[in-house]
Amino acid sequence: MIATFCVFLTVLSILIVVHEWGHFAVARACGVRVEQFSLGFGPVIARWKRGETEYRLCWILFGGYVKMAGEQPDAPRANQPWEFLSKSVGQRLAIVSAGPGLNYVLAWVAFVAVFLLGNPTLQPVVGELVDKFPAKAAGVRTGDRITAVDGAPVGSWDEVTERVHRRTDGTVALDVTRDRATLRLTVPIQVRDRRDLFGRHRQVGLIGIAPSGEVREQRYGFVESLGLATEKVWSLTVLTFEALGAILFGRLSVQESLTG
Repeated sequence: MIATFCVFLTVLSILIVVHEWGHFAVARACGVRVEQFSLGFGPVIARWKRGETEYRLCWILFGGYVKMAGEQPDAPRANQPWEFLSKSVGQRLAIVSAGPGLNYVLAWVAFVAVFLLGNPTLQPVVGELVDKFPAKAAGVRTGDRITAVDGAPVGSWDEVTERVHRRTDGTVALDVTRDRATLRLTVPIQVRDRRDLFGRHRQVGLIGIAPSGEVREQRYGFVESLGLATEKVWSLTVLTFEALGAILFGRLSVQESLTG
């Protein structure tokens, strides 16, 4: 429990520092005077000054902030060019956007590292056959490793699930390896109505197989990792906006969907 909390706090602190450094770096580049750069809130543990900026480390590490000169409309201003509100709209927008923008870059870099060093991947190995579904009758056995679905190679259980779900009629062809032999099994599709993440009804194809739970670290080359990381960040961004849209239009419960 303590170890988990320490990991959580470390990751959160990294996100906060990167986020606030984005604001800080672009503000400085635009000629805005940064008065304080704080990691955390509450009582100050340590402080030091470098140039015109005071750096702080505070006890409550669930946040942080960058304080820029002249950023509060109702605060006294010196009307100097180094104040935040003295800058153009474009410069102010760049400063405000730099924090979340840099968090996007951090997420992308993290995904590149994961794909390079080893992405834990659920293997396409059958662990269970569900009764009253067609896979068992079609000859699929526990321990079969699925290598292709309808001729398209698969390297993870997620890829198997995605391709089977797309088929809503007819049969699906599974290439499996069993006892060092390669077999092609034709499995009838059973169509069921399911709700997706956003509460929408959709028809999916099912054959009645469950994974074995075998996980391997899958590594990719540098160039491939760049592309996979980009796809991952993009898909998560799209998923986030789809979820927000579903909440806005009442398809998802706000209480059940939003967390801190």
